[in-house]
Amino acid sequence: FGQADAFIVLSQNFKRKLESWIDNKPIFREYTALDDDALLGFDIDRVLEERMGATTWKVLFISRLLKEKGLYEAIEAVGRLGLEKKNIELIVAGDGPELAPARTYTAAAGYQNIKFVGYVRGDAKVQVLRSAHMLCFPTMYGEGMPNAVLECMGFGLPVITRPEGGVIDFFENGVHGFVTNSTAPQTFADLIRTVMEDKVLYRRMSLGNYV
Repeated sequence: FGQADAFIVLSQNFKRKLESWIDNKPIFREYTALDDDALLGFDIDRVLEERMGATTWKVLFISRLLKEKGLYEAIEAVGRLGLEKKNIELIVAGDGPELAPARTYTAAAGYQNIKFVGYVRGDAKVQVLRSAHMLCFPTMYGEGMPNAVLECMGFGLPVITRPEGGVIDFFENGVHGFVTNSTAPQTFADLIRTVMEDKVLYRRMSLGNYV
């Protein structure tokens, strides 16, 4: 840190922490943004109607596959809901060291509603974001500003996550989705169920996030 002339951070918490260590270097709080090209031709009203009429509710987990990103909590949350409802599944998009272990874990748990689609980019990524209903991202990682949250919000997906990094700088609980301090899969399952069963709430969150 002492060799840097300035710092750029993506979280107000990070900025405050650096300010407590360093008092003679400028620290800039910046933002990440969704690439507008990803939303070319995206019609939120039409897509929202498609989502509302879908027979299967698709919960998305999109990230590098690490334990600290909340991968197993998401698997447990949606896996448990699948035992209650036949019309919900988790789409796990991404690659990383936990891909093979997570597949093994899912098979051992007997969850039939978890789908691993691997790393997605370009049109494949747009299709995953377009067809999903919401993001479940129980991250415990030292996030800056998670791209997964911003991308999913850009596509009108309600988000259920934890207050990590830059998320707490803007995320409004009950407006953009739900944010919880809990790491318990059952808490995430309950929040997913709340959004899934309240169509008025879902529509409001979806349209609000897209705007």
